[in-house]
Amino acid sequence: EQATTVHFNIRAWRQVGDRDQLTTDRRLIIHPQSIKLQPGDSARVRVVLRLSAPLWEEEAFRILVDETPRIPDVGAETRHSAGRRTIQRGSVPVFLLPPGKAEPRVTWSFEPNQDGAVILRASNNGRGHVRFNSASLLGPAGQSISKGSMSDILLPGGSRSWELAAEASPGVWLLTADTDAGPMRAKLEL
Repeated sequence: EQATTVHFNIRAWRQVGDRDQLTTDRRLIIHPQSIKLQPGDSARVRVVLRLSAPLWEEEAFRILVDETPRIPDVGAETRHSAGRRTIQRGSVPVFLLPPGKAEPRVTWSFEPNQDGAVILRASNNGRGHVRFNSASLLGPAGQSISKGSMSDILLPGGSRSWELAAEASPGVWLLTADTDAGPMRAKLEL
C-alpha cells in the first residue's frame, strides 16, 4: 500500500448543445486544494461559497478530484512496474439552488439526423436540473425503444439528445422517463 495525493479543482458547469462545458470560476473555493492520504486514512475538505449577487436560477459546478499515487523512493521495491503510474480522475456535481422552487421544465422533440436516424431531444427551460435514470418509448405500431441506466443530468438551459433506431415508425409515440424529479410522460409526433 502506498500514500496517495488527492487534488481538488472546482469548475462552473454549463451545457452548450449536447456538450458539457467546464470553466474556471471563483464563486466556490475548496480548502485544502490537495491532501496526502496514507492507506486507511480519511480527510475532510471544506467548500466555501462566495456570492456577490443573489441566484435567480440553479448554478451547477463540478469538483474535479485527481488522485496521484506516490512515486516510490529510488531503490524501493514496488508491486507495480516503474512505467505504470495511474492517475484516477473523478468529479462530484454540486448544485446551488436559488430561493423558492427550482424545478426542471423539460420539453421533448424528435429530430432526424443526417444519416436518417431519429434523435430524441430533451431541453430544460426550468430553473433546476433533472437526472434521467431511464426512458422508454412506445410507438404507434407497438415498437418499443428503451434507454436504461442513462444517468444523464440536464441543467437549466441545457439539452441532451439520444439517437434512436432508424426504423422508427411515423405517428404518435408515448414517452415515459424515470427521473430524480419523478416520472415524466409525453406524447411525441414523428
